[in-house]
Amino acid sequence: VKQYVVKLSTVRQEALSQANRQVIIIGCGSHEAIAHYKVMTSCPWPIYTDPKRELYHALDMTIETLDRTPPNEQRRSYLRKGFMENVLGSIWSGPLKKPLLIGKQGNISQLGGEFIFDS
Repeated sequence: VKQYVVKLSTVRQEALSQANRQVIIIGCGSHEAIAHYKVMTSCPWPIYTDPKRELYHALDMTIETLDRTPPNEQRRSYLRKGFMENVLGSIWSGPLKKPLLIGKQGNISQLGGEFIFDS
């Protein structure tokens, strides 16, 4: 998730403004982690949390998995780090830097999604 948000944070604000769109991130962890997560990812967009995952379920985002990219598929472009580097980096930037946030990350197997809503 972190690598995806880092990549998403590179979207140019002026491009979104011209398209009359905005990016909003909704995570499934505790709200207590938002400030640290914004710094860690350089995320300029608003971040909200849904720890009970009610919105996730309402939008039918019910897939949970810790599976990596299958061998016959190309790894997503935003996944720049390998598995072990990602795991060790997550431990370093999470629990080791902010031990008070241990257990507040939400369901780590919850997959997300992207939606575009028109008003």
